[in-house]
Amino acid sequence: MNDAQIAEMLRQRNPWWRDADEWLADEPKLLYADDAPFEYEPTPLAGLTSGGLYTLTGPRRVGKSLEIKRKIRELIQSEVNPRSIIFCSCDGFTTQDLRRLFNVARGVVMDDGRPLWWFIDEITAVDGEWSSVVKEARDNSPLIRDCVVLTGSSARGLDEATKDFAGRRGEGKSHDRLLLPVGFRTFCRLSGKEIGHEIKPASLGDLQAAAARESFEELSFWTEDLHQLWINYLRVGGFPQAIREMRETGDALSFARDLWDVMEGEALLAAGMSAPKMSGLLGALVEGLTSPVNASRIQRNVGFTTHSNVYDRLFSLEKAYLIWLCYQDHELRPNFRAQRKIYFTDPLLARALAHRNPAFAQPVESTLSEQQAGFALLRSIKDRRPGRLDPSETVMYRRTSSKSEIDFVGPEFSVPIEIKYSDTGWARAAQILRANSGSGIVATRRTTDTSGVVWAVPVANLCWALDRDAPTSSAQSQLPGLG
Repeated sequence: MNDAQIAEMLRQRNPWWRDADEWLADEPKLLYADDAPFEYEPTPLAGLTSGGLYTLTGPRRVGKSLEIKRKIRELIQSEVNPRSIIFCSCDGFTTQDLRRLFNVARGVVMDDGRPLWWFIDEITAVDGEWSSVVKEARDNSPLIRDCVVLTGSSARGLDEATKDFAGRRGEGKSHDRLLLPVGFRTFCRLSGKEIGHEIKPASLGDLQAAAARESFEELSFWTEDLHQLWINYLRVGGFPQAIREMRETGDALSFARDLWDVMEGEALLAAGMSAPKMSGLLGALVEGLTSPVNASRIQRNVGFTTHSNVYDRLFSLEKAYLIWLCYQDHELRPNFRAQRKIYFTDPLLARALAHRNPAFAQPVESTLSEQQAGFALLRSIKDRRPGRLDPSETVMYRRTSSKSEIDFVGPEFSVPIEIKYSDTGWARAAQILRANSGSGIVATRRTTDTSGVVWAVPVANLCWALDRDAPTSSAQSQLPGLG
């Protein structure tokens, strides 16, 4: 693109430059969100400051673009000059287009020296080393005084960007932000069921303290409600648009098809995969959801050249926040030589293939329960260290000396956790935890028992207690239950 084309594109994509009041009244994304049967405003862009350089990442369709529009609305309503706010999506950009963007936009808005607010959407889609362009602009232009927000649907390039941005992030903290599908407690509220709002969340580092016992015992009065909501969560997942579709139609089939398109376009076609091969890979992941992945078997059955090709595709999925890798631990550190488990980051991602092609089996509740319990642990750690997911060193599984397996351990856990999605037969799992660690939690289907050194806690109750609900000021969430 030349300078004139970029200038015209910016004028079209920043309608608040023409009439901010009209944009505030008519912006489709904001109107659609405001009309939802619930209020969900996670505020991942809270606390931005002039001179700050921020990243906001997360999977496609999770709501990053909506949060940008909400932030722009907030800035305009707080009387920031609308022409100080610059938005541009970078899909299809080259590094030269990005370099032109920073130069051209400042001239279009007739920069008078005031700090500008830049919202550069899908920066990770830029073809080339985009971080070096941002670094150059921060070093050699007035961009250093501006607030710059870069969003992306993939972690690809962010490690290199972190190095390039060193010393260029501005003052303050939390320069890296991460937006994920909602956790289970938030799902309950968005589903229309307010449960135990006065019960305190559990601390991952103190899961068998007196306060945790009190929370789990109090939640036991809500076990059946939480169990039914858990079944819905495993069916629909935590993408806000999927929950809205469930509220409005009873299911999320249309959004499931959208997620298939996300996996096809974002993660795999970029790696040169055919649709049938992609289906074979995802089918193998769903089939072996709670078992260590056998890359050689997938290579043979799906038709990859080498098993390293399998891992290349898995890492593409991981970078797009669609799966996470759970490593075997060795003294609470990841054993990179052992086989990994592969989990999806959301139940609907695991179901998307079967929704698209009924010849593939749906994952069962027990495996999805294990998956989401592990992700609830990851989310709990991420809430204390915002910005990045790092499952490799935080949430792992363990092989004991007796060849048994413990589902989740980690250096930030106070106790190991085993998922036993059953109302009976959890005593064997408790015995393994007691022999290996002296204590622990067995996540059951409905049973609560906190009398011994190993506790039984329903997996829904555990995940509810681990989730910290996003704040809301709306009464819209006080809606009747699903029944």
